[in-house]
Amino acid sequence: MTLYICSQMFSPLFMEVQNLAITTEKRAEALSITSVINDIAGAFLSLSIGIASDINLSLAMLIGALFCAIGLVFYIIDLI
Repeated sequence: MTLYICSQMFSPLFMEVQNLAITTEKRAEALSITSVINDIAGAFLSLSIGIASDINLSLAMLIGALFCAIGLVFYIIDLI
């Protein structure tokens, strides 16, 4: 529940950045593809953390931190 609340708090900021980043004429298509990719990544992340938490809670936290680090790397690459 807490993750849902946090994601909803950052949703307007994320949408603003996403809209500024897309400069193509086929804006709706690009936003739709981005949404599908985000949904697939979210499902994979949730499944990975859920399976890991069944094994060991520390492992789940480590996987969450790993995904955050990967996201940070992609963010920094995008800024360059």
